Amino acid sequence: MARYSFGTRGSKLASVLLGGTQVGWCGVIIDRRPHRAGSGLAIVRRGAAVMIAASILMCVTACYGYPGMYWVSLISIPLILALAYWVVSRSLEEVGGFSGWSRSSPRRR
Repeated sequence: MARYSFGTRGSKLASVLLGGTQVGWCGVIIDRRPHRAGSGLAIVRRGAAVMIAASILMCVTACYGYPGMYWVSLISIPLILALAYWVVSRSLEEVGGFSGWSRSSPRRR
């Protein structure tokens, strides 16, 4: 598609830039995932193992394309929803429910 916009030579530059940014993005995500997972799951010392497992999972889903992403989303979306519910409920517990949350709002000072 880039060939229609940038021509034959320009599409090569666009492809190199796109590929480079995607490799950089994956590198940053793979590096940050063990830190987040480690702090939440108390496995900070096993950061390399989490990083390797996440890399393998990303590679496997990339090999299978959209069908692979479909199966990952069947697992991850319910987990994300459960995490969101848990975070909101824990946050409301800490401030004393909705009434405590509305009293501690900065707009009501």
